[in-house]
Amino acid sequence: YGHAVQSARDSSKFGSGDIRGVIAPEAANNAHKAGALIPTVAFGIPGSIGTAILLSALVIKGLRPGPDMLTVNLPITFSMVWAIAVANVVAAGLLMLFSRQIQKMAFVPGHLIVPGVMVVLLMGTWVATSSIGDWWTCLAMGALGYLMKQGGWPRPPLILALVLGGLMENILQLSTQIYGGYDWLFNRPIVIVIEVLVALTIFFAARGALRPKSGKRPQGGEGAAQNPLVSLPLAIGMVFIFVFAYLVSMDFQEAATAQFPRAVLMAAIPLAALVVLKDARACSRTIKSSAGFSPALIAALSGAEIYRSLQFAAYLLGIVGITYLAGQLVALPLFVIVYLRTWGQYRWSVALAYAAMTFLMVWGFYGQLMNLLLHPSLLFF
Repeated sequence: YGHAVQSARDSSKFGSGDIRGVIAPEAANNAHKAGALIPTVAFGIPGSIGTAILLSALVIKGLRPGPDMLTVNLPITFSMVWAIAVANVVAAGLLMLFSRQIQKMAFVPGHLIVPGVMVVLLMGTWVATSSIGDWWTCLAMGALGYLMKQGGWPRPPLILALVLGGLMENILQLSTQIYGGYDWLFNRPIVIVIEVLVALTIFFAARGALRPKSGKRPQGGEGAAQNPLVSLPLAIGMVFIFVFAYLVSMDFQEAATAQFPRAVLMAAIPLAALVVLKDARACSRTIKSSAGFSPALIAALSGAEIYRSLQFAAYLLGIVGITYLAGQLVALPLFVIVYLRTWGQYRWSVALAYAAMTFLMVWGFYGQLMNLLLHPSLLFF
């Protein structure tokens, strides 16, 4: 949009309905989606959050991102390119035909969307191993993600670490074995270029972080909550986790498994310690401005909406508990009814109809069509 304004001969109509102000960001959005595939497929480096998920799907299917996708699996790469091109044309046509109907989706109440999203999320987690342990992992990661968002910690790096961590470790071990040590870090041109780019990225990011901030607070964005009383416990926990992981790595074999975790932890521990110091100072300022620790803590919990979040967490724990006793065919429809009646304040007819559709989807789609083994019920069926 900014480029369109700067390059337009007459920019006086921008901001008052000029169609160019819509075309420019939408064209950039489409180009970004396709452009993010280039580093993902060619180098195994996700260009966006969506391609990070795509990268994990490729690895699960046995497709190794990198040179193989440009040689052995080149037809698959071309199929992705053509899929994006065709999808843009088809989507544009469908949106022109059904734009009036699609825009009505924006007015669907959120309380009608949340139960369906949670059912699909939990059953999607169940697909992997059909184990209740996956649900506990999902809930734990959800709680961690919630605290990270409230504390101002960006979450995409965590996703990228989970997706790329094993791949990076394997490649590092292969590089050290093939080239005999770490000389390749300093005598290969392509590696030096990447190192310079990384150094410049860190430099500009650090300069932006240390630059004095203006009075305006940025709106939205990943990790924009800036709640130091929530961030500080997270930072302290990260320091303990990193130190514990480093102590565990002391028992690893030096050449086989220790080099990658130690290299990561040697950078992670001091960085996490710096975050602790930064958050401690921010907490001190917050406590002083709030005239005491208790008012500051109450304000922090209120800003994080911790009470409503705990209520919703109790609903999710109830799903897991009832699943142990009665299985998903009872737990998930019951969650839909309880949520719509207590939180959404909907009539019994709406809640029961929604629950019936949930039962049919879990039983029909996941149980019969996908042939998933649902959790055995101790009371029914």
